[in-house]
Amino acid sequence: MSKVLAVAWREFKYTAMTKAFIFGAVVIPALLFGLVAFASLLFKPNVTELTGTIVVIDDDGSFTAAAEIETGPDRMNERLADLFAQFGERAAQAAEMATPYLPKVNLTVQSAEPTADLEQLKQQIHDGEIIALAVYPSELIAEDNGIDSASLSEMDNSEEGDEPGTIALYLGSDLAPNHVSLINRTLRTAVVRARTEKQGQDYQELITLLRRPSIQTRTITPEGQEAKSVGELAIFVPMGFMMLLWISTFTSANYLLTTTIEEKSNKVIEVLLSAVSPMQLMTGKILGQALVSVIMLMMYAGLAIVGLVTFSFMHLIPMTYLFYMAAYFVMAYFMISAMMAGIGSAVNDLREAQSLIGPAMLVLMIPLMLWFFIQENPNGTLATVTSFIPPLIPFVMILRVTTPTESVDLWQIIVSLVWGYAAMIGMVWMAAKIFRVGVLMYGKPPTPLELIKWLRYS
Repeated sequence: MSKVLAVAWREFKYTAMTKAFIFGAVVIPALLFGLVAFASLLFKPNVTELTGTIVVIDDDGSFTAAAEIETGPDRMNERLADLFAQFGERAAQAAEMATPYLPKVNLTVQSAEPTADLEQLKQQIHDGEIIALAVYPSELIAEDNGIDSASLSEMDNSEEGDEPGTIALYLGSDLAPNHVSLINRTLRTAVVRARTEKQGQDYQELITLLRRPSIQTRTITPEGQEAKSVGELAIFVPMGFMMLLWISTFTSANYLLTTTIEEKSNKVIEVLLSAVSPMQLMTGKILGQALVSVIMLMMYAGLAIVGLVTFSFMHLIPMTYLFYMAAYFVMAYFMISAMMAGIGSAVNDLREAQSLIGPAMLVLMIPLMLWFFIQENPNGTLATVTSFIPPLIPFVMILRVTTPTESVDLWQIIVSLVWGYAAMIGMVWMAAKIFRVGVLMYGKPPTPLELIKWLRYS
């Protein structure tokens, strides 16, 4: 055992105590956390003031009057109040956080006759005298249009061109995209207001009647507590667990493959075998890389947990999920590392290793390619069958047991753990047989059939 531990420490030291590993396993997660923490600063939108004059051309001035109201400070404040009302009791807090990111508006609306010279007005836009010119066609407010309730309810979300007519809008090239969007919404809303007033209706009363209330969804946790629901975000939890499992196991197992090949090609492995047996060497290398894998898992899992706690989503991760993660992580690591150690001992360089790893990787890619279908139907035939096929067991089962919509039968979880660990022991035993023969074998790389023959050697 002392020899095994010595080999394990050597493997861990030469992998984890390097600048490349520290950068990938420690610095990168820290940078990612920093990006999340300062995302609001990195993606801060343009909040420059929108100031200037908008010229409106219409037949009777009704659109101009409506546009004046819509661009006024009172109407802007009403829109913001409606926007933040959906946050309920946190409306004031949301408004305080969002106010620095909202553009300040100071617009003036002027009316022009339908006979006005368009080219001259366009030149004023070019010279910076006005910032926009809107030409409203008369059919937008025809008498038979009536009040379109659908337009009232969707007025802020409708696309340009949805109305029975098109507003011709001319803008300067120096306007920010959020300013352009604000002007578009304001001018389209002015059409609804003008139509409503033309029919003798109170615009604000109709808007109040058609306003859809916000819904604050609460989830009852297994502990009986209330927590805010995140809806579609929950579907990414199983994928997150599987990616943590995938990254932590395959990264360290790949280190095991490359170091074994390098030591064999440099004849270092012959020196090591003069002091330890092949079984002790392989066991020590696997245990050493296991520590590397644990560090990576803890770093990235810790980053994820900090993010969930920061945004109050920790209720998405019950403690049972963490238990399943630990159980299937051990299974996944020893399965994949046994495979990599066996292949690494049998070849002379990475190019030769690819021909043996390729078929196995195609099988291991199944959970990544089918994760959505497995998660959508965790108790379906596909998910159930692949849950008992080594080495897919840990990756498929972590998807199934962390899916919040359906629970997996307890007997399936128990059978997957018992059968998975039995398969893991079998894979380590087979890797040891291959390692013992292949570690001192040079020359032409073996075929998969030859590897099977090596399993029969004593």
